[in-house]
Amino acid sequence: MEIKLLNEAALKKSLKMSDVLSIVENVYRQKSQKQAVVWDTIFYDFEPGKADMDIKSGYLKSEKIFGHKTVTWFGENTKKNLPTLTGLICIFDATTGFPIGMVDGAYITGMRTGAAGAIGAKYLANPEARKALIIGAGNQLKFQVAGLLTALLTLEKITIYDRDLHKAKTAVKELPATLIEMGILDHETKLVPAEELAKKCCRE
Repeated sequence: MEIKLLNEAALKKSLKMSDVLSIVENVYRQKSQKQAVVWDTIFYDFEPGKADMDIKSGYLKSEKIFGHKTVTWFGENTKKNLPTLTGLICIFDATTGFPIGMVDGAYITGMRTGAAGAIGAKYLANPEARKALIIGAGNQLKFQVAGLLTALLTLEKITIYDRDLHKAKTAVKELPATLIEMGILDHETKLVPAEELAKKCCRE
């Protein structure tokens, strides 16, 4: 029995946001057509507000696969120089029950969440939208920006707001190189920190 293993480095090389958008949208379609099943999430707080985990699982009937993802968030990991979010995805053959793959869960979760946000914008935003605002400059920021730039080709400016203005400014400086690594090339959309909004919130 052969089990494929994909770590974060392999996922960064193989996953493109345009492909993830298409796949996530297709799975949403399958769910609406009752061709996909999502089982109840299991959640547990090890320390409320500091450490938790959840297990999400589902079944794609047309693909004849099912799987589960365990994701953990340990906020104190920043003090240990470790990522706060990590996880593991296991995929099984729905005709035999045998495992067929294991995948690092953190990066693919970021890509899926970024794609989900972009799909919402694709169908709900003005199709000629020129500006977008993203609130929060944390782990998910690069995925949300990559998703929006892929789904909304008319965007001319994306403003990044975070209560920590320095964090927003740092993110804006680092994003162009990060987006190139993610395969988002030659975009002309301006990325700017929401300085006035952040200053106002700090004063209040």
